[in-house]
Amino acid sequence: MKVLLLTTHLNIGGISTYVVNLACKLKQQGKEPVVASSGGVLVARLEKEGVTHYTIPIKTKNAAHPKVLFSVLQLMEIIKKEGVGIVHAHTRVAQVAAALLRRFTKVPYITTCHGIYKRHLFRRLFPCWGARVTAISEPVRESLVNTFKVAKNQALLLPNGIDVDSYNKSLSDKDKKGLKDFFGLRHEDIVVGSIARMEEVKGYQYLIRAVPYVIKNNPNAKFFLVGEGKYKPTLLKLAEELKVTEHIVFADAMEDVNIPLGLIDVFVHPPIYEEGFGLCILEGMSSKKPVVVTNVGGIYMMVKDGLNGFLVPPRDPQALAEKISQLIDDAPLRDQMGEEGQRIAIEQFSLEGLCGKLNGTYEEVMELCN
Repeated sequence: MKVLLLTTHLNIGGISTYVVNLACKLKQQGKEPVVASSGGVLVARLEKEGVTHYTIPIKTKNAAHPKVLFSVLQLMEIIKKEGVGIVHAHTRVAQVAAALLRRFTKVPYITTCHGIYKRHLFRRLFPCWGARVTAISEPVRESLVNTFKVAKNQALLLPNGIDVDSYNKSLSDKDKKGLKDFFGLRHEDIVVGSIARMEEVKGYQYLIRAVPYVIKNNPNAKFFLVGEGKYKPTLLKLAEELKVTEHIVFADAMEDVNIPLGLIDVFVHPPIYEEGFGLCILEGMSSKKPVVVTNVGGIYMMVKDGLNGFLVPPRDPQALAEKISQLIDDAPLRDQMGEEGQRIAIEQFSLEGLCGKLNGTYEEVMELCN
């Protein structure tokens, strides 16, 4: 059985990482995954693992764009050439393409919802959920069932999975010192870090507003914010207005997140909107980092307040500062929460377990639809 994993692009981001991790693990298990997207920096990892990738002109956020039809025409040839038995779509645009492919080729498809969608007219007219739709968290599944009226037996809860061994990599003292020097971090700094797209919904602005409260009693705290996005100029301006620029390092997105994770002592993720899951949190947990996160969307599934980190209200800089400061002041607590976080990642969110459940779903759908 060949599965075609279909997504819009493979630039750095949660959905792209999910697709690449899934494809590589399926390949390691002896499956034959094929990936199609508009391309991106993560294609190199697929090539390294021997996973076939096809570049198609699907990079658009408009599901009715002509690019979708052009992509479908190319995908029809790919399906025929590769002998694809099922399509697994990962974005709204990819879902529409998969539905058209089903009509033209009779190949069944499933979809994965990586977030909580708004109920637009086009979505109501053309749902394109597939034979099964998997949700990466319980709030996402509840939205599918309650808002979009997807049948309960069609909407499956399959939480994101991660290969912990890929993130449990400590930097050598020499490499850590070199990287700290490169980013302007001192040896004695306690590094508070976050890795996400720099968009308003990710809540970086509230983390920056927490900085003055933290450094008041913890002058050795340094904030390491990793990511790119259209909101970055606003964040830089806010840091200047608050006179905390010298306490913050803004770094570009990195393909290998083990680099920033190796420098971070306390991991923070402060989104303000109902985030479907938050893969970056799971990456931090896998690296034995205590986490401070806002309690929105499906984040509570990973972070148990007081056990492997802290849950705080969204849009609350003082609450963020209080919990960050608590972890800065208590090294044993940081270690304890880091260990507990990695245990939760291994036991509850393994990529191996996710692949097993998806393989079962693929087989079920192919039997159902053929």
